[in-house]
Amino acid sequence: MRRTVGVVVAGTALALTVAGIVGAQSSFAGTTGKAKAATAKQTTPRCHTRDLSARLVKGRFQEVDHSIVADTRLLGLQGYQIRLTNKSTSTCEMYGFPGADLVGRATSQWKSRFSLPRSGGRTTVRLAPDATAHVDLRVAQGPNSDSPWQPTTLQVTPPDETTHLSVAWPAGEKVIQDADVLPGGIGLASYINAVAAPR
Repeated sequence: MRRTVGVVVAGTALALTVAGIVGAQSSFAGTTGKAKAATAKQTTPRCHTRDLSARLVKGRFQEVDHSIVADTRLLGLQGYQIRLTNKSTSTCEMYGFPGADLVGRATSQWKSRFSLPRSGGRTTVRLAPDATAHVDLRVAQGPNSDSPWQPTTLQVTPPDETTHLSVAWPAGEKVIQDADVLPGGIGLASYINAVAAPR
């Protein structure tokens, strides 16, 4: 009887030891799974409007060849660049097109708001604190005889956001509310590109 009991006790101890190892392995596997899940969730947050500041920089002027474009309203195409700076303390991401609306006084010929059409491809832009992304845009400009429109403000809505940033539009920089496609490979008369990486 003593030998039998001794065997049973030893067997029970061994079973408990094996069970403990299996339990520890299961617990470790569960912890590893949770760690992987937590790592997967640590994605870069989207840049919100409150995280950004905006300014407008004047770019290149392209005079239109009127042998290609017969519309005499069109004097040329003026490029600008919106620069969006991450003013927060954390890195954030943007993807796609911002909204861009020129706002000014309505006239008998022009509306009070002109939304720039979108053009080009999209890419993800990651902005570290104080880094700046660029958005290129172009507008059509016309001669004074055609009574072009004078915007006062450019409203910029970052991608996937519903609130905008306001930038003063330069005085004297009048535009034509033209969203048509121009011939001769010139493309859209007015457009805005997607957000581009810092350069």
